[in-house]
Amino acid sequence: MSMGILSLFGCKREPIEASRIRSVRWSYGGGMDGGSQAMELTREKDGTVTYVSTTREWWNSRQRITTYQLDESAFERFAELANEYGLRAAADKPMSDLIAYDAATSSIAYTLLDEEGMYDLDGSFRIHSDQKLSERESEGYRAVVDALVALVADLEGVDTIEPRQVSLSMSGYQHVFIFNESSAAEELAERMPIDLELRCPEDGVKAFTLDEPLVSVENPLATGEPGTICYRPETSELLIIGKEGFDAAGLVELGAVESESDIEYVAALEPGDCSMWCYN
Repeated sequence: MSMGILSLFGCKREPIEASRIRSVRWSYGGGMDGGSQAMELTREKDGTVTYVSTTREWWNSRQRITTYQLDESAFERFAELANEYGLRAAADKPMSDLIAYDAATSSIAYTLLDEEGMYDLDGSFRIHSDQKLSERESEGYRAVVDALVALVADLEGVDTIEPRQVSLSMSGYQHVFIFNESSAAEELAERMPIDLELRCPEDGVKAFTLDEPLVSVENPLATGEPGTICYRPETSELLIIGKEGFDAAGLVELGAVESESDIEYVAALEPGDCSMWCYN
């Protein structure tokens, strides 16, 4: 049969096999508040199967994460649903003509593997809630979401919360710090955004003086490791420890730079005005 005839009548795709599904994901987000949710079932490279549920209440809220460990049989239902409702073909449907760009939207996505266990770009697909789906396809979309919810409805997962991220902005550059869970770090984050003046009083240390001292100054005591940000109660100063480290006696540790590569950049900062604000 010629390629023209195949193109005219369509070429029937092979059914999706559960063993070829690497992940199934539903995500929801956007809208005026910027909140988001997601559920994802994933076959890891080591053969384990994880399910991760994430929720962010507002755009600048800290993301709450719940993780579950499942077995490979979890993928069987999603192969059945994709084949029953023809979801892979539904992914080719055009977008709706009427899209509210400030409204929240959602999508489901299947990531598939080929026979060699590599990512199958042609087979993998995503369906967006704003596509022109038939009633049958919309039913299948909802069935996938319901199946993801039901998968862990009676299970207890491991709850964690996204680390608090703080940005130091200076001279057009941003340096990100990951704050710890101490009450001192939380108190400082709640004051943000704040404007500060950077000073370099000692070799390898950058300092900022707060207008008002922090009330919560309990542990953890600082280690003085390069790239950490600390609080000195006696002088109400924030200190960023440079690449040579520092005597941390009497300091309370608040967090550290996001990655080791940032230590060099922070160490090179010159005195001047800056601002500090909290992502979440």
